[in-house]
Amino acid sequence: MATKYLLVSGGVISGIGKGVIASSLGVLLKSIGLKVTSIKIDPYMNIDAGLMNPLEHGECFVLDDGGEVDLDLGNYERYLNITLTREHNITTGKIYQHVIELERKGKYLGKTVQIVPHLTDAVQDWIQKVAAIPVDSTSEKPDVCIIELGGTVGDIESAPFIEALRCLRRRAGQNNFLHCHVSLIPVINEEQKTKPTQAAIKDVRHAGLSPDIIACRCSLPLLKSTTDKLAMYCQVEPEQVIAVHDVPSTYHVPLLLERQGLIPILREVLRLDALPIAPPMVRSGAEIWETWKTLTDTQDRARETVKICLVGKYVSLHDSYLSVRKSLEHASMRCGRKLEIIWLDSADLEIATEMTSPVTYHKAWHQLCMASGILVPGGFGHRGIEGMIRAAKWAREKKVPYLGICLGMQIAVIEFCRMICGIEDAQSEEMDDSAKNKVIVHMPEVSKETMGAVMRLGLRNTVFQENSGFSKLRNLYELETTQTNGVLPESHTSTTATADGEVAIKSSPSQPPIISERHRHKYEVNPEFVPTMATYGLEFIGKDESGERMEILELRDHPWYVGVQYHPEYLSRVLRPSIPYLGFFAAAAGCLDDVMAKGAKTGKGTTKVLPDTDLEFAMEMYVLHSVLLLVRLSIDTNTNPVCDPIPAASMSGYFTFNRHNELLSPPELLLLLTYPSLLLLGSLFSLLDPSARNAPYSPTSQSHPPEFAPNYFALKKNVFNRWFVKVGWFWFTVAWAVWVAVGVGMVKKQKNRSQQRVVEVTEDEEEEEKEGLVLTPQRLRSVFRWAAVTTWWMLVTQWCFGPALIDRGFRLTGGACELMRDNNGDGRAEMMSDVKEFLTAAACKVAGGEWKGGHDVSGHVFILVLGSAAVGLEVLGAL
Repeated sequence: MATKYLLVSGGVISGIGKGVIASSLGVLLKSIGLKVTSIKIDPYMNIDAGLMNPLEHGECFVLDDGGEVDLDLGNYERYLNITLTREHNITTGKIYQHVIELERKGKYLGKTVQIVPHLTDAVQDWIQKVAAIPVDSTSEKPDVCIIELGGTVGDIESAPFIEALRCLRRRAGQNNFLHCHVSLIPVINEEQKTKPTQAAIKDVRHAGLSPDIIACRCSLPLLKSTTDKLAMYCQVEPEQVIAVHDVPSTYHVPLLLERQGLIPILREVLRLDALPIAPPMVRSGAEIWETWKTLTDTQDRARETVKICLVGKYVSLHDSYLSVRKSLEHASMRCGRKLEIIWLDSADLEIATEMTSPVTYHKAWHQLCMASGILVPGGFGHRGIEGMIRAAKWAREKKVPYLGICLGMQIAVIEFCRMICGIEDAQSEEMDDSAKNKVIVHMPEVSKETMGAVMRLGLRNTVFQENSGFSKLRNLYELETTQTNGVLPESHTSTTATADGEVAIKSSPSQPPIISERHRHKYEVNPEFVPTMATYGLEFIGKDESGERMEILELRDHPWYVGVQYHPEYLSRVLRPSIPYLGFFAAAAGCLDDVMAKGAKTGKGTTKVLPDTDLEFAMEMYVLHSVLLLVRLSIDTNTNPVCDPIPAASMSGYFTFNRHNELLSPPELLLLLTYPSLLLLGSLFSLLDPSARNAPYSPTSQSHPPEFAPNYFALKKNVFNRWFVKVGWFWFTVAWAVWVAVGVGMVKKQKNRSQQRVVEVTEDEEEEEKEGLVLTPQRLRSVFRWAAVTTWWMLVTQWCFGPALIDRGFRLTGGACELMRDNNGDGRAEMMSDVKEFLTAAACKVAGGEWKGGHDVSGHVFILVLGSAAVGLEVLGAL
């Protein structure tokens, strides 16, 4: 079968997210069982990314074959779990060099070599050749090749590649080429503007390409009117306009695309149903998709935050450490924790900064001291080195988990030699080539004259030493073998990583394991000082195959103090975190013992999620979602939301809100029927009170007449004997029962969805899972706590305060709840923080008896009631 091609281009601005969208499209294709590969075209003149400034272009990603490539290839490998080659990254410099070499060899038979057709033909030939290279464990030709064109359409440097891709579409044939164009939808004065995208599509068509899919980047979900307008003026169907709005993390993008029906479009345009897909590949794709959804869901529901301080040289541009950041994210998802990275410039920790900018200096040290773990990544040059050394000293002395990558390992060596071994002038040759005690030296085989592609690059073997049995890192690596019953796949027997990016490990009962990781360095530990450091307690537990080059160091009697000469982040995957990063993050999170005891993984390429024993968390989230629903249904109206019918605009806003934040699952939508009924029942009591019915109301008023709040006991005598009240009570009882049933269902569902940690599932635990939810006394108490708090909340809000105060409370909390729609995706946490601040103020007023003085204070009391539903379980649990 002919290879299918999927082109992803961009317009309006660069850096719009083409790489993430291209990777997400690949995830969707893999989820239906297809084999996917990727190619990145960069229009710059550089041969590769090896000499590009990280602060200008982002990190340089390294492949198995030593290729130094664009960081987007790292995205492809992480998302698709594939292993690419240097040929998968095409640059202007590389393709021009290729054509010139062909001309020098006489391949063009004396013809005048031109951009068209010779260069464009060379690009097409290159793409077709590379698209056929196997990149996963199947060792088979890929079914689909995703091509990302860097930059923006219309750039002069992109013109030859656009022409080549236009020709490739014709060469590939009908139903073998799909074009997805990514464009920007800016929001100006709260209006989504389509003109930039219309102009971008016009430029694309002028260049000879016709997009099949328009992916619109926007801060908020696209309005229907915006989608229809784009479809009309860009000559596509509304289904072909895909909204890629801001989400909490990039791992939600595949889910976002799938919910908008992108897979059927891909099937139709590329005729994917005609491809022969083996049943094992279909099952594997389904498992990958389910695991992906589980991990992203777990990331959303994680509560505990772990602060990691990244002490680096290029922190002003976070993409300089993109793979490091992604590796930490993978580890945090596996551990069921939230990740917070503190980006700390190492120069701010130096004494010189204390003299020039004391505020910056002390702030940096405060951030370092508050971190749960310290990570020093790779880098080059002397700037900020002393700050890194001071950070390593703090981690060693204060028993803070530390991970040193490449330069970070060398920093740990320098610090140890200075502070422990007594070599006060210990230094790296990179920093001072005239130093007397060079504990870090230039590798002899690396040229000092040429800079490009001369480092120790690519996949290299590391051998754990005989005295490394104490090592936590070694134990984690060995778990890779034990979890496959000691039998490794055939690809593990070689000295390279597996085709799907898994770290290769060779082990036998009589020999220490050998691992293969990717390297990028030109300096190494001076072997002359190794015996001295060993005498003082710093052991190098991993060396290269010759035994001369130090690869791994680890301190005994420390929670986690590890340095590695290689770059483990290059082999980290979304569904398979890097082992050094996983161990480091687990140590920082305080769950390393669990990971060590149960296993870093539960099987090749799969994740088993055990029940979350903290059922109160499931209940808390359920009640929080209910509160958000109540507030959302009232934000868009200026009238009393419980006395008047719910406006259609408010309902539309709610569903848009839900798609943006992804908080509510389908079963929770039953609340749309339950809670409005409860509110209407409460308003029924209030409307029977003349003071409540006749009182004036203004959304902007600051107070109401004292008698405006109906009193339940005053109404009891006149109300309870009326037939419609009896009907209301009956519906109230039914609605409350439905609400409780949905809540219990959510608790059971949470048993399978939540993840506190990933452990190795034993046979006993599997049997326990089959038995279902065991109602232990602790869990029973949790259920009663939940029922008591929520029942108290309903009774008080319905009968003591009345609809006017409910409306007033909505107005007061409206600003906090609108934070849920912020562009950073952190709205839920901000809203909860805001509610808790209101709780504090309200509690003080209630305790002081001030709440009777006016209904402005009563609004705060309502917030106390409303917020208790969201945080009551947490409070009761603490008590």
